Amino acid sequence: MNDRNHASRPAAANILIRPRFASYARALLAAASLLWVAVLAPGPAQAQTQTQTQTREKGVFIGGESRNLFEARGIPVDVTAATVTEARERALTQGRVEALRVMVEHLATPEEATKLPPLQANQIIDMVREFSLANERTSAVRYIAEMTVRFDPDAVRRLLRASKIPFTEFLSKPMVLLPLYIEGGKTQLWEESNPWREAWLRVKDRSALVPLVLASGDTDITVAQVVGKDRDALQDLANRYDAAGVIVARATANGDTLALVYSDLRGAAPPVDAAVGFAPQAGQSREDMMTGAATALARAVADAWKKNNRFDVSVTAQLTALAPIKDLKEWVRMRDRLKDVPAVQHIDVQAITRDRAQVTLRYAGDQARLESALAQQSLTLNQQGGVWILGTTGRKAEPTPPAAPPAVQ
Repeated sequence: MNDRNHASRPAAANILIRPRFASYARALLAAASLLWVAVLAPGPAQAQTQTQTQTREKGVFIGGESRNLFEARGIPVDVTAATVTEARERALTQGRVEALRVMVEHLATPEEATKLPPLQANQIIDMVREFSLANERTSAVRYIAEMTVRFDPDAVRRLLRASKIPFTEFLSKPMVLLPLYIEGGKTQLWEESNPWREAWLRVKDRSALVPLVLASGDTDITVAQVVGKDRDALQDLANRYDAAGVIVARATANGDTLALVYSDLRGAAPPVDAAVGFAPQAGQSREDMMTGAATALARAVADAWKKNNRFDVSVTAQLTALAPIKDLKEWVRMRDRLKDVPAVQHIDVQAITRDRAQVTLRYAGDQARLESALAQQSLTLNQQGGVWILGTTGRKAEPTPPAAPPAVQ
């Protein structure tokens, strides 16, 4: 997927292109590429800073920030054998096998993930692009470590499709997490003594399709506004964190367990409320029980996202749209966002001028899924006067579709 180089272009409605326009378009595309290299590409220091950061506007990404959906992190391995060399080899094999299971459960719901057929270890190893090790410990006969395994995306897609496992690669924009804890009639949110908030800081799952940002207490949002789901106040908070919306995670202490309910509030969409089943393990400490509850709720949020954003890769369509732009830099940014939309299989740039581009998108699934996927990259799609307009969230809409430019001599 996401192969953007094509020898031929699909037929499309002629919105913008004119005879003898192709050479001009190619020249501008070449200029845009050079401009990207010279102006927009981050330098080494900037890239390093972007990679290392795990906070956003004083919030903390739950489990750390991760955008690679085809990896599994922190897979524990612990093997004893006749020699440490044998133990290590067996551990690395077991770790890669387990990593595939974990990664599939991130892309598909737990019920669908069970459809994964038994595979030989060498079949799984062939799908691995690379792996790394941390916290290695050894003895004469034992090997212990944590593995991070990165898989070949195309190999994983082929496996899931062949296994008829519905999955999604739609990564949600971050959601601000507000942990409400209720015990003995008292509700806590921002307090340092809130044990539910502390539990979220111990969650290690970093590959969820819905990144969660734990909000800081540096805000004027009150408990009453959170409990009452004050949409204006909560959306203002989400905007502060450049997030799509808010997840209100409510945990009510009930003896030795917790009753879990969450509310998903995104923009103008109706709020989604759901209860999360959770049963603590026997002998667990209260701290471990709360961490398990937070992990269960995070997975429930992700599973709901998967169910609502799966697309049928066997069904494809194409759509031609105009993209108003103010300069070539804006077009390059828009193009790169389109490349990060999993539903978009091909991007065909048919024409481009200094203030607009005409593109044909070939995509999997239906149009509603496409619009949802575009929204996660802060892109919009709407019709004006019978013409599809591709835009950027926050950009002022054109009052009428932009007229085609005059032919270039």
